[in-house]
Amino acid sequence: SNVGAAALNDQIVVPGGYTASGTPTAIVEAYHVISDTWTSLAALPAPRFAYAIAAHDGKVYVFGGWDGQGYANTTFIYDPQTDRWTTGAPLPIGRGFAGAAALNDAIYVVGGYADNHEFDRCDRYLPQEDRWEACAPMSVARGGLSLVSIGGRLYAIGGGWTGYLTFNER
Repeated sequence: SNVGAAALNDQIVVPGGYTASGTPTAIVEAYHVISDTWTSLAALPAPRFAYAIAAHDGKVYVFGGWDGQGYANTTFIYDPQTDRWTTGAPLPIGRGFAGAAALNDAIYVVGGYADNHEFDRCDRYLPQEDRWEACAPMSVARGGLSLVSIGGRLYAIGGGWTGYLTFNER
């Protein structure tokens, strides 16, 4: 449970998760849409669940999440050409249950939850430069949201850790 997924070529990549035994896992599996089969990929560098995930420029990016001890600020990058994970510049703050989406030459990570509160923050990751920069925050804090990129815009859908939000943001 508490996994995300990213579409990459003809497969859906599903890293980590929270197991039935109550621990995070580093296992990564891919569902191949055309052949209707599952295969194992290289494991995450460390166990994670409740992370934000996005695909960009032929790679999968996993941001933050719970590592079994606390909310991490890690950036894990999967390259399907080498079946290998590397690490990128860390998130400005550790958090889980954030949303992520690629737009133009950046990946946006918004909202999230850590230390008993939600975040309204927006952080933009520039993969070619392996660095983060701040972007305009959302109008309200949102944990457990989805972030979607369509038509040159980002949409924050849902969320609300302590109460449900009844509106979305663009």
